[in-house]
Amino acid sequence: MTRSMALLLTEGAVADITKGGDYKLFGFYVQTPLTWGLHVRNDVEKFQSTDDLKNATFGISRFTSGSHLMSYVMASQKGWDCAKDVNFHIIGTMQGARDAFAKNEIDAFLWEKTTCDSLPSLTVWVDLQAGPSTSSTGRAAPGWRSRH
Repeated sequence: MTRSMALLLTEGAVADITKGGDYKLFGFYVQTPLTWGLHVRNDVEKFQSTDDLKNATFGISRFTSGSHLMSYVMASQKGWDCAKDVNFHIIGTMQGARDAFAKNEIDAFLWEKTTCDSLPSLTVWVDLQAGPSTSSTGRAAPGWRSRH
């Protein structure tokens, strides 16, 4: 019998395990949380803080992805009713986020921060958590382990 081992982000494996995938998770490589960037359309002045995102539509790469789960984490931290106060639209990729912003299909999305750091200037979105150049609200960190 051949066995394989992989070093991976667990969100996809866990999602597949729930659908019957044959995986076994046995350890963690790094035990620090990822930092997530929260991004909103830069042409909408109504989003000045995370409180303004109640009832907004969040772009997510797919259901059960990190962007989906972190939207729930943020909503839960805010005390919102996740079944009523958070809406989702599948965007797939970073380009999907740009396209969805341009079509006004989404108001915000949460994406792993280091992925967004490589983007040339935030011309399509404003990071509410970036610091002095935008509204500073702190960083979103999940309550579980991850690589970083």
